[in-house]
Amino acid sequence: MYINNPITFKNQTYSFDTFRGCLYLENQLLTKYDATDNHNSSVCVNNPFLVTERKGSNVSDINISIFCKLYAKLLVALCAKCYPIAYLLSHLRMPIFPDAGDANLAFRKIIGGKQNLLCLPRAIFIATTSKKFRKYGTMFIGCFFPSRNLHAWVIEENMQADIFDKYWILYTPVAKMN
Repeated sequence: MYINNPITFKNQTYSFDTFRGCLYLENQLLTKYDATDNHNSSVCVNNPFLVTERKGSNVSDINISIFCKLYAKLLVALCAKCYPIAYLLSHLRMPIFPDAGDANLAFRKIIGGKQNLLCLPRAIFIATTSKKFRKYGTMFIGCFFPSRNLHAWVIEENMQADIFDKYWILYTPVAKMN
């Protein structure tokens, strides 16, 4: 379930439309980002120094089923063309990989190439296929002001799931999914 966390920038309040996947300007001024949830992930987002370094597995050691390959490719296509269906898929739980780090490496192995614009399908893939996500993880969607660019990432057990993502600390969370 997504939790919307409106944020204020230059006396204007922005919210994330979880169903349409876009940021919109609110008419009224609301409070700043609330960092309360049942995981420590939100605390790590507010203080990146609390994030511990992930010791990733070897990509070649990860077994990837045909189902995972199809699911990853479907998420990439849906996030680009039809966000509402990707939003619905993000609520599924298919615990396949031991943790978010292995799920991330599997996604990178399946899709390959540059993944700068694939943060949302990667985060959804990680959140839906990690065995530990439900208990220890949070997926965030953040905004970089003043450009209003969006970015998605997963923190699980106080570790950033994607060891290659160094940009998440620049984004202010506007939505999270536990």
